[in-house]
Amino acid sequence: MTEHSVGEQKPIPSFQFSTESIAANEQFDCYRDFIMPLSDVEPLAPSGSGFRARARVYDMGALQLASMYNDPAAFSYSRKHMRQFGMEHWSLNLITEGGISYASGNGLKGSSGDM
Repeated sequence: MTEHSVGEQKPIPSFQFSTESIAANEQFDCYRDFIMPLSDVEPLAPSGSGFRARARVYDMGALQLASMYNDPAAFSYSRKHMRQFGMEHWSLNLITEGGISYASGNGLKGSSGDM
């Protein structure tokens, strides 16, 4: 974990994740292991072709702030998942590149610049 600080304030613990140095045929499995406590995930392209993903996560106690990028994927979260990992969470997404859509019946779609 690295630490970042602003002025005289206490440093904010952080860590990074990236699939960059992982063999292409193992990248998605490593990303799935990383994201598993938050969501189930499936690639939208064959996993043998590689899966680019990176994240920087800041640990602010009860709040985790993350800047993330990943190749196209389908995410799902259920009560079963919540029971398995004991974590219920909220996700606020600011889309800076690409797009996002939800298949949960809410009909929400977003693109770069949306929140």
